[in-house]
Amino acid sequence: MKERYVALPKHWILHVDKLKHWNDNLWTQNSCVIPALEACNWKDSVETYAILGISLAVELYGADFNELFKKIELILQNQDIDKNIILPSLIFPQEKNDIVKCPICLLNISKNLEQFRKSSRISTWQPAWNRSKREEGDDSSLQIMHVNPLLESKIRHNVSNVRYGHRWCNVAMTDHSLVETVDFMEFIVKAHNRCK
Repeated sequence: MKERYVALPKHWILHVDKLKHWNDNLWTQNSCVIPALEACNWKDSVETYAILGISLAVELYGADFNELFKKIELILQNQDIDKNIILPSLIFPQEKNDIVKCPICLLNISKNLEQFRKSSRISTWQPAWNRSKREEGDDSSLQIMHVNPLLESKIRHNVSNVRYGHRWCNVAMTDHSLVETVDFMEFIVKAHNRCK
């Protein structure tokens, strides 16, 4: 689709009696709705996908940044979806360190945060028939994060705002901007007299 389409509450209300009986399995099988906060146009989607792919290939699998970047850039420049749109955009990151570092802690996304944990995580019982999501909760697990919080009224799910980061860092940000988060952390460090 060349445009974004939004299903408003008035569109959903007609289907409430049916949808309220759906279980998780039905929602998963029929998952095609993107929250308005995360919606973006095709250009932003393609660029974001590309930069996230480059960051993983370079940092986790040792791909050569410059070589891969040039190949992806060439593919984007030769897109034939819309000749009026030039890809990659001016906001497309050009430096390796802009995409391989967690926006919060500035450690490479491949770095483990276990050095900050005093003891190992306690294991919890999980029934054998359930899919374990335990690793997703690890401090160092990679998550997609937004440097500035998403807004329904503005497209912020784009290549300048989306990065991989550590779960702990992402959780610490909640829905605040990077600047707000760092300011708050600075306040906490001062409040605890931990300035060095």
